Amino acid sequence: IRVVPFGAGYYPGMTAPYVIFEFSDDTAESILYLEDRIGEFIIREATPDDQGKTDPVNFLEAFWRLEQVASREDFHAAVDGALARIAGGSG
Repeated sequence: IRVVPFGAGYYPGMTAPYVIFEFSDDTAESILYLEDRIGEFIIREATPDDQGKTDPVNFLEAFWRLEQVASREDFHAAVDGALARIAGGSG
């Protein structure tokens, strides 16, 4: 689990949850399952003719950027802080 610090501000992936399905078969395309406020979508990897359309690769790149922002240390600090507030009785 990783936590994005509040000070990081807006980050990719903040607006809608998504899952990228990647398969071990090199010929299989990646598939994106995306949920947002208007519905659920299944999006397949773009072909050269589909350039500019939503592509799972774009979301994978956003995930890699997010990994750089959200460190494991931030997770431990956030959990320790939350537990301390619960134990201390403050909000």
